[in-house]
Formats: sequence, structure tokens, C-alpha cells
Amino acid sequence: PGLLKILKNINEQSDIFFAQHGYKKEGNLYRIEHQNSKKIAVFAHAALGTAWLSHLLAIPTSIMWSGFWPATSSVTTVLFEQRSSTWAVPRCLGFGDVSHLYAENLPVKPVGLVGNFY
Repeated sequence: PGLLKILKNINEQSDIFFAQHGYKKEGNLYRIEHQNSKKIAVFAHAALGTAWLSHLLAIPTSIMWSGFWPATSSVTTVLFEQRSSTWAVPRCLGFGDVSHLYAENLPVKPVGLVGNFY
């Protein structure tokens, strides 16, 4: 019950956040209330980030948590693709990108992948 309440809150706050930026959630689509070309950066812990993505992409949270692993300091990019003058759909363009770490010869630590590395 506690976890379900937390997930419900994440979903509700997500909908409020995007409504403030011109996108009103209706089912799995977002109605475009006003045009927005802003680039917004969000920093989140892996559990919150993947729970939020599950809501945006309509993927069950249990699948996101068990099947996706974002490395610490990785970058995930989501585009609200305008499909018409009325509707936008969130599209994940990249998940867990760590190219910026590799570019600086920094290690990618397997935090959260206990079974394979510890």
C-alpha cells in the first residue's frame, strides 16, 4: 500500500508538472495546451527516474524496475513528439547514456547490479 501511494503521487505530480509546461495527459497521450520548445533537465535517483519513465511511456513500473538499469549519472532523453497540432507522445530517445563518462575515461560503476558484480 505504501509503495502504491508513492507511485500514484509520482504519476499525479508528473501530470501536474507537464500541464504547467503545456501538456495535459489524457490516457497515454498528451494534449498540447500551448506550444513548448523548452529543454528541461531533471535529476533523479534511479528508482524515481524509472518510475517516472514508466508513467510517461505507459510501461509497467515493475518492468521498468526489473528490466532497465540506469547507471549513476547516466542521461536519459525523452522527447514530447508532436504527432499533430493537438497531440504529443513521449518518446524515449536514449536511456542510461554514459558516453560523457567514457569520453572522460571515467568508470561506470555497476551499482544496483549486485548479482553480477559483487
